[in-house]
Amino acid sequence: MPNSFPPFRVDLFVLFILLGIAQGLFLSYFFLRQKELANRYFGLALLVLSILVFDVWLGYSNLMFQTLWLVDFSEPGNFVFAPALYLALRAYVGEKRERIPWLHFAPAGIYFLYSCFGLYSLPIPYKYNSNLDAWHPELAALSLDYRGMNWRFMLQEWLDEAMLIQGTIYVGLSAWVLTQTFRKPQL
Repeated sequence: MPNSFPPFRVDLFVLFILLGIAQGLFLSYFFLRQKELANRYFGLALLVLSILVFDVWLGYSNLMFQTLWLVDFSEPGNFVFAPALYLALRAYVGEKRERIPWLHFAPAGIYFLYSCFGLYSLPIPYKYNSNLDAWHPELAALSLDYRGMNWRFMLQEWLDEAMLIQGTIYVGLSAWVLTQTFRKPQL
């Protein structure tokens, strides 16, 4: 591993991102304590969004180089955000409770298990290269042997596409719920 890392970046965006994370955590705490199911789902979505943005903040500010063990720690949260907002919307408009709401979070659970066995257990030099790939492609990566490790990156390579598909599905479901709600006579 190199002896020197890029310096900590301090600019207005670092401050704004940090303030947004703090606000998201603060608000999610209060939403999660509410009795209404819609508020709890919304609090979950805020909490996950704050964690995802914290991961971005670490990369943008170059602090990820000091905490390389956290590289890609928040990726399973990408599959929590859309279902949490959808379930919050359903609860908000008064739709009946889901019989098995945890099923919406199954992709997040599957990706979390994959991450535990495939990504979180990677040695630090591999995480260093992953961080460079995401935030500093201009820097030279470490020369590492990736033979026999392709399985560790198979799902990660399709993360963006999977999130796009999931997001599209939940936007469609949300539009359908809203359409059905506004067709009710009292609205």
